[in-house]
Amino acid sequence: MLITLCSCGNAEEESTDSESTTSYNGVPDNVVTASTGSDAEAATSVEYTEADTTSETEVSEETPEVTTAEDESPGEVTTNDEDSVEIDDEEEVIYIPDTIAMEYLTLLNSTQVHAKLTEAVSYDGETVVMYEREYYISGVNKVYINNSQKIVMTADTVTVIDLDAYTYYSYARTSTASEIEFGYSKEYYTLVSTSEEGDCVIEVYTVVSHGSTITSTWTFYTDGTFTVVDENPDSGSFTKYYFDVAESDVSGMDMTIPDGLTETTASEF
Repeated sequence: MLITLCSCGNAEEESTDSESTTSYNGVPDNVVTASTGSDAEAATSVEYTEADTTSETEVSEETPEVTTAEDESPGEVTTNDEDSVEIDDEEEVIYIPDTIAMEYLTLLNSTQVHAKLTEAVSYDGETVVMYEREYYISGVNKVYINNSQKIVMTADTVTVIDLDAYTYYSYARTSTASEIEFGYSKEYYTLVSTSEEGDCVIEVYTVVSHGSTITSTWTFYTDGTFTVVDENPDSGSFTKYYFDVAESDVSGMDMTIPDGLTETTASEF
């Protein structure tokens, strides 16, 4: 009997140590974007109690207790001793959707937005061309103002106005599908760092798109203005945006054609 008792083993209980996270302005440093039906949500761990164990060679037939992945440490998901998956938080971070930059990116590409900015473009890192830009979007209606050109879009018509030449022309609008008005889709952004310097907050991202890796640096000032610099380190090209206004108030949207302009035909352009 003593030999039989000694041969009985107790099942090991699995435990995980909770990991501490730090945050910056209420945003966790290491956040893995949640996705429906992910492996982390589906993973479970199985626990066997002492009563479930019969012998070294027999497996208990009782229904095991199931613990969901929510009870596990956020950095490790365990199914059993032979099949465990460890997630490196730093490698799995794609982007943090509630950072300042991502909030503005959502606004700038929404269907209710007014933005006013100066755009500076350089293709060689030396010669710079600058544009004054402003746009309003309210549903399917849009107004773009680029230097002296104004483009007005309704559901079915596009009107191009040249304020220098005092002319305008119109043509049919073939699509009202939503477009990326500024930057790139959010899923292309990966947060690199956040920092504070004096009166500003700086967020740095990498953007991988069309085979190129771009460094996107967003700087936010206390007066509500901000800048965005998208730079390609390989070519030296960059685009810098100086935002004076980025808001959802579109009350200043003007879709009228100024008086005194001469209508021309679109075929001329």
